[in-house]
Amino acid sequence: MNHRCLHILNRFGFGTSIQFLLNYELSDLLIDENKMKFWLINEVPEFVEIEKVNKEFSTEAKIGSNEKWRKRWPDAAVRTDWIQFMVELENPLREKAALFWNHVVPISVGIWGFAQNLLIDSYRKNAFSDYNVLLKDVLASPCAMKFLNAYHSKKDNPNQNMPRELLELFTVGIDNYGQNDVLEISRAFAGRRTVNPDNFKVPYPYQLYIDENNSDRGEKTILGQTGNWDGNDAIDILVNSKHTHERVAHLFMRFFVSDKPKDEHVDELAAFTFSKNRINFIDLVQYTINSEWFFRDEYIGNKVKTPVEHWVGFQKKMGLKVLTSELHSNVLRQFGQDVFFPINVGGWPWGEGWLNGNLLINRVFLPKAILEIAQENQQEIEMSFSEKVTYRTFKKHLLGMRFESAVLLNIREVINILKENNVKLSSWVLSRNTSLKNDEISYLITHQLFQYH
Repeated sequence: MNHRCLHILNRFGFGTSIQFLLNYELSDLLIDENKMKFWLINEVPEFVEIEKVNKEFSTEAKIGSNEKWRKRWPDAAVRTDWIQFMVELENPLREKAALFWNHVVPISVGIWGFAQNLLIDSYRKNAFSDYNVLLKDVLASPCAMKFLNAYHSKKDNPNQNMPRELLELFTVGIDNYGQNDVLEISRAFAGRRTVNPDNFKVPYPYQLYIDENNSDRGEKTILGQTGNWDGNDAIDILVNSKHTHERVAHLFMRFFVSDKPKDEHVDELAAFTFSKNRINFIDLVQYTINSEWFFRDEYIGNKVKTPVEHWVGFQKKMGLKVLTSELHSNVLRQFGQDVFFPINVGGWPWGEGWLNGNLLINRVFLPKAILEIAQENQQEIEMSFSEKVTYRTFKKHLLGMRFESAVLLNIREVINILKENNVKLSSWVLSRNTSLKNDEISYLITHQLFQYH
C-alpha cells in the first residue's frame, strides 16, 4: 500500500475499508496516488435526501428491538441512518464535508426535531457549494433560526444573537468587527421568519420568508460597505472578507490536516481561496492533496480522530456489521458527539479536547468490548443447538450488553483477507507502518496510536 494514498483516505474519507481489498478497482486506489486523487474528487455519489438514505442504502436488519427503538426515537434514528450511510459508502467525501461544515457552523437540532432533516441536508447538499451559499441555506433553516433566536427579530428591536455569532464564529472572527457591524447586520436580518410550532402556516419544507412589516429596508454599513443590504447581502459581504478566508482555512487545516497546523500553510491556503474570490470545499481539498507539505511526517498519524471518524472508521476498517440504530447512537454519545447536538454555540471540541476523562476511557475500551461481542455473536451463528445452550450458560456476563449490541464480525475472514493481500494487521488497524510485535486486534485497538490518524 502507498502511504500517501492511505493518508488521503484517512483525512478525506474515514480511513481504509476492508472492501477496498476485495475489489480490484478499489484496491488499485491504495497503490496509485493519481488514481486516488481523481477518484476522491470525481467519483462522489450524487446527493440523496437524508429521509431516503435508510430506504435506499441501509442494510440494517429488521430486528424487533431495533424497530421499537426507531419508533420511540425517530429523530435520533435519522441521524444514525446518516452514520450507517457513511459506513456503507465507498467514497464518503460529501458526508465528511458536511461533518466539517457542521464544525464550522455548529447549529443544533435542539427542540425543533420536526425540521431536523432540512438542517442535515443543508450541510449535505451544499457541501461542495461556495461557503456563502451553504451559510445562507443553513442559517435560513428553522433549526438555525430557533437555535440563534432569529425567528422573531423585529425592525424596532432587532435581535443581535445570530448576527453576532455570524461575525464572531462563522466568518471574520472576534477581533475583526465592531459593535456597529453587529447592529447593522441585526437590522439586515430583521423580519426573517420561518415555521413556528405554534403556527404551521408555512408548509414543508418551511422556507424562509420576510415579514415586510418588521423588515428594515434602510441603508446600512457593514464592514465599511454601505447599501440597502438584507440578510443574504450581509452574508456575502462577510464571506468575501479576507479574515473569513483566513478563519475557514485555519479550521479546514485543523479538521483535515493537523490539530496544530503551521501558520505558513494556513496562510498559503487562505491566500489561495482569496485569490479565487470564493471559499469552496473542493478547491480546498484539491489544493491540499496536491501540496507536498500535506504529506510531510509532521502531518501524518498525529491528528486526533473525531468521535464520528473514530466510530465510522473502526467499522469500515474491521468490516464490522452493526445491525441496530441504537448502537450507533449510544456509542457516539459515549464518545462525546451526538451529531447535530453540539455542546454549545461555540461548537465541538478540537484535537485532544476529545481525549479527556471518561471520553478517552470510552474511546479506548468500548471498541474492544464491541469487538468481543461481535466475535461472540458471529461464533454463535455458526454453532449447533447444543453448543449454543452451553455458550449461553457460561457467557452470561455478555448477554446484557449483547441484547443492545447486535453486531457481527468474522475476524478470521478479515485476517485471511489481509494475509492474501500481504498487509500486516498492525499496519492496517493503525494506518501506518509500525514496529509493534504484538499483532492482536484487541491490543491494537486499545493502543494510543489508534486514537490518531
